[in-house]
Amino acid sequence: MARCTHHCVNTVGSFSCICNPGFELGENGRQCYRIEMEIVNSCEDNNGGCSHHCEHSTGGPLCSCNQGYVLDLDGKSCIDLDECETEDACCSQFCINYVGGYECRCKAGFRLNSDGCKCDDVDECLADTHGCEQLCVNSLGSYECVCEEGYRLGVNRQSCNSLDEEVEEEQLEEVRIPYLHFRRPPQLLHFSTSFDSFYEDEEQDVRGELALERTTICLDNTFGSDCSLSCSDCMNRGKCNSDNSSCDCPPGWTGIICNATCSAGTYGQDCSSVCKCQNGGSCDPATGACRCPPGINGKFCEEGCPKGLFGKQCNKKCNCAHNGHCHRLYGACLCDPGLYGRFCHLTCPKWVFGPGCSEECQCLKQNTLSCNPRNGVCICKPGYEGSKCQKACPAGYHGKNCLLQCSCNRDAPCDLITGECVCPPGWIGPDCKQRCPTGTFGSSCNSSCQCHNGATCDPVSGACDCIAGWTGTFCEKVEKV
Repeated sequence: MARCTHHCVNTVGSFSCICNPGFELGENGRQCYRIEMEIVNSCEDNNGGCSHHCEHSTGGPLCSCNQGYVLDLDGKSCIDLDECETEDACCSQFCINYVGGYECRCKAGFRLNSDGCKCDDVDECLADTHGCEQLCVNSLGSYECVCEEGYRLGVNRQSCNSLDEEVEEEQLEEVRIPYLHFRRPPQLLHFSTSFDSFYEDEEQDVRGELALERTTICLDNTFGSDCSLSCSDCMNRGKCNSDNSSCDCPPGWTGIICNATCSAGTYGQDCSSVCKCQNGGSCDPATGACRCPPGINGKFCEEGCPKGLFGKQCNKKCNCAHNGHCHRLYGACLCDPGLYGRFCHLTCPKWVFGPGCSEECQCLKQNTLSCNPRNGVCICKPGYEGSKCQKACPAGYHGKNCLLQCSCNRDAPCDLITGECVCPPGWIGPDCKQRCPTGTFGSSCNSSCQCHNGATCDPVSGACDCIAGWTGTFCEKVEKV
């Protein structure tokens, strides 16, 4: 009978012994001996053939990829993961894929939220970019200009025209009550009147008076500060109220024509409810349901990784510059306004700012040094001021932010940048306090007088002042007696 240490294999007329892995057959053909061999790291040679990461195993190298990449079919190469195509991206509007990651972008009228995913409405009215002559009403992704009482919106939808000018020659119609006048719509009605009532009895007289002043009445079912709105102007499923004097808005909307969403932190009917979302979550303006940042969960966004960590177990550390936030699920850096790049290590290029560097500076470039990459505030060149650096320094001021006062005499202007006085004709000196020297006149005293025979010339115009006995433009003629 065969006595193999491990396994016996029958053959025709005989047998043979074989050993388990890690053992070899001895000289007697039956005994198995352990093989003493050196363990070789399969990742040491050419990284195991892996593009990115290699992990040694008994079966050979195991390859894995950096964030933003996936393993190709060969099990070794890493190819870009298009998060936009696979819907792994968190973008609410536009998604831009690049090798190793992606960025979210927003439509015009919106800006990227600090979480790098959501798009928030840009309040053009607060940013002073609306161009409205009087009042500005913000709406989701846009805005609308309105006018004060007594004005009507112009055809360009920005300027305001006085109603008084439009009805200057229009005759008013008196109706029933003296001094109470109605103007034809959509013009305004202003009136002041009083009603006197007398009540007498045996004991006392009671007198009552009602005075009404500067009241606006819109006719023909119009409403608004200039009576230019009607029920057809109600937006976002809003409907006119019972007396057709304004729009009743559905939950999540507000404004006279329901053109404004509830402000951040509020929701519901008349925007009267307060949101309860945590950890940067925002609530639906209509229902109040919380929309959580990526990696955050829970009814009120109360569950998620703390700042600086990410992953399903919150055990991976963010690798973002400037102590920036990272996507709490994927670890992608979410840049603060004014920064961009894969690790948020780059400042926005000149003339753009904000989240994702997606906003264009509104400065007048020829008068501007730069704009703040975080908030877009214009940094004016010396000699200019204004929110867009659109204004030259007022008379008498110069320098950075127009804070330096000119020291010129004679109401002379000064250079907007240096403050150097620009003296009027006939005057010179650092402060324009010195008259032109004798024999000179004009701007900077650069002109020479042409007067003769002892005459003096006016330091401003150069006109000759002749002495007795002489006449002529240059006092060159003897005065006839």
